[in-house]
Amino acid sequence: YKRKSGNMSYLSYLNIKKFRGISNLEIENLVNINIIVGDNNSGKTSLLESIAFLEKPDSIKNMLLNASRRDSNKISKFELFLEMFPKNQNNIRDIQIESIINNIKNELKIEGKISEVIDFNSRNSYFDSKVFEGYVNLKKDNEEILNKEIYIQENKQMRSSEDLNLIKIIYMTPYDHFIENMLNNTIEVIKEGDKDKIVKLLKLFDENIIGFEVLPNLKQNSSSIYINHKIYNLMPLSSFGDGVKKVLTLVSGLINAKNGILLIDEIETAIYKDMISDVFKWFVKSCMEYNVQLICTTHSLEVIDSIVEGMENNISKLACFRIETIDNDMNATRFSGSKLKDIRTILGQDVR
Repeated sequence: YKRKSGNMSYLSYLNIKKFRGISNLEIENLVNINIIVGDNNSGKTSLLESIAFLEKPDSIKNMLLNASRRDSNKISKFELFLEMFPKNQNNIRDIQIESIINNIKNELKIEGKISEVIDFNSRNSYFDSKVFEGYVNLKKDNEEILNKEIYIQENKQMRSSEDLNLIKIIYMTPYDHFIENMLNNTIEVIKEGDKDKIVKLLKLFDENIIGFEVLPNLKQNSSSIYINHKIYNLMPLSSFGDGVKKVLTLVSGLINAKNGILLIDEIETAIYKDMISDVFKWFVKSCMEYNVQLICTTHSLEVIDSIVEGMENNISKLACFRIETIDNDMNATRFSGSKLKDIRTILGQDVR
C-alpha cells in the first residue's frame, strides 16, 4: 500500500491478545475501507475499542474515555475501566495488543493489580476504595519506547499526563448523533464544494433543506448548528430527525479523521433503508478523498452493497472481516473487495 501523504495513519495488522472478551484475535491485511461483520456479542465493538486504545497508549484520560463510551450511565468510570481487562483474570490484570501501523510493529501492554486503600477523613471514620496500580509498556519494532507507571484510584480526581500520540483516531459509537457539541466545531470548516454534496444528502431526508451553518448562541456563550429550510427558514438542528443528525455526524467524523483512522460502530444507525445507498456510496468516496482509513461494523446487507458499489474501480481497497468463535477460538475470515462483490452481486449470499 502506498500512502498518499506522508502523515497518514494506516493500520495494516492487528492481534488482540488480551482485551475484554477477546483473546488472540488476529486480523491481517487491513486496507482503506474495512467492514467488520459478525453475530451480536461476537466482539465487533470490543475490536474497535482495542484499536481506539492505540491512539494515545499512555493516556489514562483516553483509557477512561474509551471505557465509558460503551455505557456511561450505569457504573463508575473506574469499574468500566476494569471491565476492559479479560474476565478470567484475578488480581493481576493485563491487556495486550499488537499492531502494525505505517509498517512499524507496535506491542502494547497494560498490566497492574487491584488493591484496596483505606481513606481516613476528618471525622475519624474511614472507607475503602479500590486502586489500580501498574504500568503501560510500548515497544516499537522490538525497541521499548514507553514504560510508564499508572495509578488510578476509584472516585478520585487525578492528574493525567500524556506524551505519546501514536496515531490519529476518531471513534464513533451508535449514539454519537445525539451529542450536538461534537459537531459544531467541525461543521465550520467544511469547504463550499463539500457543503453542496452534504446538502444534497440532507435533501434525501427533507427536500426543503437548502443549507446549514453554525451560529453563535449568545445566551449560552456557545454555538449551535442551524439548518436553512425553505419553509421554516433557520431551524436548530435539534428540531430535525436522527437521519439528518447522523449524516452531519458522519461528516464531522470524516473531517476530524483526515489522514487518520475512523472507527464507526453500527454505521447504519439512524439511516433509513431507502437512503442507505446514496449516503454510503458518498461516504466511502469521501473517505478515499480525505485519506481516511475506515474500519466500521454493520449488521446491514444494504450498507455492504452500497459500500461495494461506491468503491467502483477501487475495489482492491475494500475488505470485509467476519468475526466468529469456533470451539472457543475467535477467528476473522477475510473477504477481499472483489470476493465480497462476487458473493453479493453474483451469488446474492449473506456474508454476515
